[in-house]
Amino acid sequence: MQYRAIDLNVLKDAIINTFQYRNTPFNKKEIKVLLKGMELDEEFLKRWVNYVKKNQYVDSLDFKEVIIEIFELLDKL
Repeated sequence: MQYRAIDLNVLKDAIINTFQYRNTPFNKKEIKVLLKGMELDEEFLKRWVNYVKKNQYVDSLDFKEVIIEIFELLDKL
């Protein structure tokens, strides 16, 4: 993934601001639990397959890979 080109401080500020705007606490532990649930949810997997079909730039990226990358990003924030 190309997240190494992302300014992590800017990303963290954007995420925190978005969570504050939505009156939701930014809690990495809770986010990871939610992501784990999504990773195993058949409905989310179906949505991912449909997303990949509609967006060729995604190519053959597996949903599990996306979740792993998000976990790695969260750990860096």
